[in-house]
Amino acid sequence: MNTENTLRAAGEPDFADVDDWLTNVLICIGVMPNREGFLHIKNAVMLRLRKLSPDNKNGIYSALAKTCGRRADGIERNIRSAIRSAYDAGRLCNINKLFGIRVVDEHTCLTSIELISLLTQYATIFLRMRTNS
Repeated sequence: MNTENTLRAAGEPDFADVDDWLTNVLICIGVMPNREGFLHIKNAVMLRLRKLSPDNKNGIYSALAKTCGRRADGIERNIRSAIRSAYDAGRLCNINKLFGIRVVDEHTCLTSIELISLLTQYATIFLRMRTNS
């Protein structure tokens, strides 16, 4: 049983579902769980969903650095590396199919902040759909 699910207040979104959703999306687009950037991307999206980090790039990395005891520039580098790996493997284009919009092509790689923002937007929609069902 998920303890986060049992401890949440009435009306509060179930972030455990979003965590599972994010894991599946990241794997589908080629960001592998064995890369440090995988966890940093997930944590960045969760911080944004919980409104615990600012919208700007430096604010997100600083907030992540505080939560995991790392330097902000190292976190940014790990995220960039994970995204680049997915792009080089040709799997980042899967995001187009997942979300039904053209986000990237074979000549375009998302920046770290673009991916975090996109995932946060879609995770918000996912949460609303789960809450309303």
